[in-house]
Amino acid sequence: MCVKGRKGNEGRDMAIYLSRKYAINTCDEIGEHFGGIRPSAVSLGSRRVKDRLKTDKAFKKLVRQLESDVRDFNN
Repeated sequence: MCVKGRKGNEGRDMAIYLSRKYAINTCDEIGEHFGGIRPSAVSLGSRRVKDRLKTDKAFKKLVRQLESDVRDFNN
């Protein structure tokens, strides 16, 4: 579980992004899993990742590899 109130936590943001993309949970449920953060913080964390994917090629490669690992794990 992540620590509440950790703004700009890249790992948490990536995990939130992947949770929103691949899980059927609501922002409320995802926020509870990540230490009781608010749904708006879940949305913001996911948005930070989406925005960075547009400009940072190395980051995009890392996130795509994590997505591949998630898909492989689910199969």
